[in-house]
Amino acid sequence: MPAPPDPLARDRAEARAIYRAIFGRDIPTILEQRFIAANTQLNAQASPPDLDAYYALLVAHDDLEAAELAARLTGRFPLLSRKFQAMVYLAETLPQNQPVFVNRRHSRPRAWFGLAQGALRTATKLLGGLWLLRGTGRG
Repeated sequence: MPAPPDPLARDRAEARAIYRAIFGRDIPTILEQRFIAANTQLNAQASPPDLDAYYALLVAHDDLEAAELAARLTGRFPLLSRKFQAMVYLAETLPQNQPVFVNRRHSRPRAWFGLAQGALRTATKLLGGLWLLRGTGRG
């Protein structure tokens, strides 16, 4: 994601990138507006070096989901984790996202398969995220 010069364009691009990393689809307009309002507060609480490092990471890497997982588990880039948390909290309020947040009852074999599949995906994302963060010098 190249850094747009306009702060509003930058915030919109950031909202789209984070939502796509989490949900794999385009962000609804209402959620984009809500995230931009929350993002302004999150940026105001961050130090300038943390903001610079965060935006450099955002521009440099395509797999934000992997970067966030690695950042959360290593304690690096807390701003990235806070922004992902904010997006998830906001996204949970939309009816079209309820299937992502509501558990469904499945048979035991299907549940175990889903658990194993999730564990494998998480391990893969973590390794990819650690690779992405290897040269950042943060944390």
